Amino acid sequence: MMMMELLCSMMKTVLLCLKMTMVLLYWMTMMVLLCLKTMMVLLCSMMKTVLLCLKMTMVLLYLMMTMVLWCLKMMMVLLYLMMTMVLWCLKMMMVLLYLMMTMVL
Repeated sequence: MMMMELLCSMMKTVLLCLKMTMVLLYWMTMMVLLCLKTMMVLLCSMMKTVLLCLKMTMVLLYLMMTMVLWCLKMMMVLLYLMMTMVLWCLKMMMVLLYLMMTMVL
């Protein structure tokens, strides 16, 4: 009878150890999953931030390029106006020269 109680007690101890091992394994798995979830959330947040920065950089680059192109367009318009004015002045000088020459002759 003593042997049976000893055996029963040993089996209870083994089962308790197995139960504790399973509980520890469960909690370790939960901790690992929680860490993985946290890492994924952080990674996702970082990627969103990086994408937002890239988007803002692209918007700024677009605005800068638009501004540069607008400035070039205005410079071309001014250059055209200046050339037109110069050509008009030359034309007027030629007309005046012609008139002077006709008056002299």
